[in-house]
Amino acid sequence: MSQVLKLGIIAAGLQLIIVTLVMCFVSITSLRELVIPAMKRSTPEAEFLYVYLLLRWLFFLVAVGIALTDTRSATLTAAQIRHVSRLMKPIDPDDGAKKLLALFGFSALGFAILTLDQPPDLIVGLGGWFKNSTPPYIMWSGLMSIGVGYFGAITYAARRAVRAIE
Repeated sequence: MSQVLKLGIIAAGLQLIIVTLVMCFVSITSLRELVIPAMKRSTPEAEFLYVYLLLRWLFFLVAVGIALTDTRSATLTAAQIRHVSRLMKPIDPDDGAKKLLALFGFSALGFAILTLDQPPDLIVGLGGWFKNSTPPYIMWSGLMSIGVGYFGAITYAARRAVRAIE
């Protein structure tokens, strides 16, 4: 199972790098004009809402793209899942791969929902202690999208293993 974890860690690492770069890019005040359209009477709350809505979808779509990328590591992981599934139950060789697909698929779906949803009130409240309640929203979506990348990559490999068995 080390190959499965390795694939997830690679996908999560790529997503973490992208989330960090995007957050740094947006936080630079001189580049805000690229993200926020010119509005006559723009309030900080309106600017934040506009950026937050774009960023959470950007994080989600990038995570899905990373998860669905066909790499050498995904191919090796699919082969290992297929091999282990056949060893577990020779009568029904795709049973283990299907169970793994379901487990990681539901995990990826849960993280996708969390990515596109607002953070819990506890997280927003913790951000309020630091006199700025906007970063927890963006950080929540970014961190949850890392889970989408991790579990999504393993789900993709398990799906490839099930399709190869059939």
